[in-house]
Amino acid sequence: MFKKAKSTYYNDLINASESNTLWASLRKILPGKSKVTIDTLNIDNVEVKDTTGIATAFNSFFTTVGAKLAAKFQNTVPTTATHCREHFRFRVVEADQVSKLLKGLSVNKAQGLDNIPAKILKTAAPELAFPLATIFNYSLMTGTIPGEWKCGKVTPIYKDGDKQDLQL
Repeated sequence: MFKKAKSTYYNDLINASESNTLWASLRKILPGKSKVTIDTLNIDNVEVKDTTGIATAFNSFFTTVGAKLAAKFQNTVPTTATHCREHFRFRVVEADQVSKLLKGLSVNKAQGLDNIPAKILKTAAPELAFPLATIFNYSLMTGTIPGEWKCGKVTPIYKDGDKQDLQL
């Protein structure tokens, strides 16, 4: 009964919101951000304390990870090309498919850049499915992807060693 009441409350809050106040309504029910800060970072035995230097160091580290990893597997790519005679086409994304996927989201996963918890997306799935399907289909038809979808949230996770030592 509690879950039903909570779901009804969230649905009513979202449905009552006009497009310009939807985010204001969502901010009321979304949890606040918790921040972990790194005050100092050792880079090549030099202590960096300014936030710009720390951010630049992390950016440099994460932008080179892919190339370094790819270099390790360079010889594993087959040298012979295979040709496919089939044509690939996207199918239209249906609102019920989107709704089903939203309802299947794991609430234990981290939020995206929009900071909307999966729990809210699951609850609002019936209202969000059609607009999202429309956006997905438009993106597929035009071959364009919104710039916001090209961004990612990278959170460095400490594993071992000195927390202030960034190994480049």
